[in-house]
Amino acid sequence: MLMTNTARNSHVKPKRMIDMQQFYTYLHCKPNGDPFYVGKGCVSRSNRSNNFSQRSRYHKNIVAKYGAENIGVFVFPCDSEEQALSDEIHQIAQLRAEGFCLVNLTEGGDGISGYRHTDDHKTALSNRFKGRRFGPGYVRTAETLRKLSESNKGRKPTAEQCEKQSIRMKGTKLSASAVEKLRLANLGNKHTLGYKHTVESKAKISAAAKGCKRSDETKAKISAAAKRIWADRKLNKQKE
Repeated sequence: MLMTNTARNSHVKPKRMIDMQQFYTYLHCKPNGDPFYVGKGCVSRSNRSNNFSQRSRYHKNIVAKYGAENIGVFVFPCDSEEQALSDEIHQIAQLRAEGFCLVNLTEGGDGISGYRHTDDHKTALSNRFKGRRFGPGYVRTAETLRKLSESNKGRKPTAEQCEKQSIRMKGTKLSASAVEKLRLANLGNKHTLGYKHTVESKAKISAAAKGCKRSDETKAKISAAAKRIWADRKLNKQKE
């Protein structure tokens, strides 16, 4: 057996290994202890065993279902990379034989540390992806934009999503260069001219604003921002 029953029902994070070139195999397990992924890693790779971001969509679906904080990670140190590759193959085969449904796309043993693509391989990859509709500079067609608009109509974030976004953004401040870019991008923006709020919208805005008192610091910031906006408008008119 790869794990004892005790290990399967506990959530153990990888222990810090002293040797920065220590190779190991690792398991990702569901909250009930069932393994669903076998991997091979090295401490010098930023602890790949505990990184759930660059995985297959099958792996990501399981993590999204149970939550990253509820995924158990079990590490098995190896004496060499060759042993880690061999152990990965055997662990995948054994777990599948025991009836566990793994999301591994291969049978293991196919990852080589420090591998670099040859120039010919890089050229072949570049040619393969030329013309693909993604990446910087790609402009969506009107039909694609229409489909995106239709699919997003009526969508609203849940209260939980709003709370997570709020926690993530607290304390975040834009750099001076980012603020300047936003200011320049919004100069002359007239997309809301002529828009009128509905009666329901006005009622909601009124209810939200009742009892709201701005601090002196907030008032000073609003005043400074307004002065800057009017100064920019005056300068633009003079240029015209």
